[in-house]
Amino acid sequence: MHLSDLKYFVAVAEEKSFTKASQLLFISQPSLTVSINRLENELGKRLIIRKRGGKEMTLTAEGELVFEHAKKILREIDIIYLEVKEDEVKKVRLGVPPIIGAYLFPKIIKRLDKNTISGLELIETGSENMRKLLDEDKLEMCFIGTEMPLKDNHLETYFIMRDSYSICTSLEHPLAKRESVDFSELAGEQFVSLGDDFVQYKILKALCLERGMRDEVKNFVIANEIQTAKSLISNGTGIGFLITSSLGSREDIRAIPLKIPVYFYVYLVFKKDRELSEFEKDVKESLIKANAGL
Repeated sequence: MHLSDLKYFVAVAEEKSFTKASQLLFISQPSLTVSINRLENELGKRLIIRKRGGKEMTLTAEGELVFEHAKKILREIDIIYLEVKEDEVKKVRLGVPPIIGAYLFPKIIKRLDKNTISGLELIETGSENMRKLLDEDKLEMCFIGTEMPLKDNHLETYFIMRDSYSICTSLEHPLAKRESVDFSELAGEQFVSLGDDFVQYKILKALCLERGMRDEVKNFVIANEIQTAKSLISNGTGIGFLITSSLGSREDIRAIPLKIPVYFYVYLVFKKDRELSEFEKDVKESLIKANAGL
């Protein structure tokens, strides 16, 4: 069995497309097809079912089984290279959502030694997308934010902290003088929100829809950077729904607590079934230790 055949099969299974996989691998589609056919002939089982003229595909039950094993085999090969080639620069892909990276990660990184810091390759995206990257083995570990305590049998999780959301306004907004606010009072307001890769968007949208605020959802002003969202809030473009700690020391935004609190939980997460190299294990232990007591 050729390792390249397993690599190509995994790429096709992940991309769900021969075209996208061939582009990702920089090989022709005919070469990719030959590789997959060779793997199927060797195993004596059909692994992929193509639909609608080959534009769509699904894995057979045997294909799903091969896919899971192939990912583990390729991961073991990666570990061999990491362990044997000690003279090469080693990197661990750590996912850090922008909001966590802006206000929490700087506290964590101060507790890490230089060897650990130099070994980190930071990947930034929202928590909603972060779990997908971890599941696809595109990260070794990551921080994620959730709207409720995280329970997942496939993940190894370390609780970091709990924060709360606040309604954020400019200093001139009528709500700025309030000590607290009920979310239902926000009907008719223009909301500034982060994109749908973020947990914040998911929670804000749900809160609005639960109260029949459909027009408000349609008119969200979307910002893909937390700093942009803060600027839009401070200049009066709209009101925000942000993690209280993420505001830092800004004095141009008023944070108003919700009468019924909404919480944000932060976890450091690893896949239970993902093998780690010795270096990756060292980074993992350093991160767990650095996060203790935050």
